[in-house]
Amino acid sequence: MKDNVQDTAIKWLTCEKEGLTKEQKKEFYSWLEADISHKEAYDDAKNIYSLFQNMPKEYSKELSKKAHEGARRTKLIENFKPIISYAAVVMLIIVAFFNSYNYFIPSFEQTLVSENKNISKKLLPDGSIVSLDIKTKMQIEYYKNKRVVSLSTGQAMFDVAKDKKRPFIIDSGKTRIEVLGTKFEVINLNDSTTIKVEEGVVKVGHIFNKNKEAQVIGLLKKGQEIQINNLGKVLNSGKTSISEIAPWRNKELIFNKTTIKEALNKFARYEDIQFSFKNSNIQNKLFSGKFYTYDLDKFLNSLEKIYPIKIKKEENRVFIYKD
Repeated sequence: MKDNVQDTAIKWLTCEKEGLTKEQKKEFYSWLEADISHKEAYDDAKNIYSLFQNMPKEYSKELSKKAHEGARRTKLIENFKPIISYAAVVMLIIVAFFNSYNYFIPSFEQTLVSENKNISKKLLPDGSIVSLDIKTKMQIEYYKNKRVVSLSTGQAMFDVAKDKKRPFIIDSGKTRIEVLGTKFEVINLNDSTTIKVEEGVVKVGHIFNKNKEAQVIGLLKKGQEIQINNLGKVLNSGKTSISEIAPWRNKELIFNKTTIKEALNKFARYEDIQFSFKNSNIQNKLFSGKFYTYDLDKFLNSLEKIYPIKIKKEENRVFIYKD
């Protein structure tokens, strides 16, 4: 019975878009007033039509595809006046939306934001676990056919529960990451995304248009990493040590032939500091070692022992001179 009411509501909406005759208007208003469920079904169809009109192209295309796959229900069209193809397609789309509601409306959604304290472990509805470093923000949405995360900024570690029917998709800037179940770190900082794989296989791609379509760049396996900028250019790729994946979970910073400038930038993520080099050559000197995020003074002392430099610290400002 409910399906019949929905079908009739969709039929009337479609015909209304094409223009109703006087007789049809009378019949339509009579149908609306006959039962409150009629008006509710009509309003639902009208809202869905409006939603489709304003839907991003990537979703509207998918919905149109589902509508055509369900074309067997075109008998609805035959029961009323002749309708032009566009109206017929819209009608099918609304029917498809009623039948595919869970594909486009998330069953679970949450925004996670970590400011000055990291989120060590967040359990998601499917059993997946995500950990966030400080100053990290992401939006999570679970649908019937996929699990979607938008990482706006920061660093996160994902332990994704396997689900062959629902891929786990992360959009980080212009980089798309897709997995079925695995462990990996994603870093979205300074207009680039870095992925480091601890377990499993990760598919990486570049989002190249406004419809969020992605071109595959490659597959990463355990112990591999890649860094891609927002133009889709690969800045770095190769092997990574498993022990160096997401060390921030233990409040650690690991430097492996890292420039002094880059190392200080990492400390600045955890401490309110500003630094300046009196000689530009100093900032490109390389450094290796492991420190805690709160070990800035220890790090600066190590620099003075290794290189012929002098360091002066005034409150939250660090000045580095050549000795």
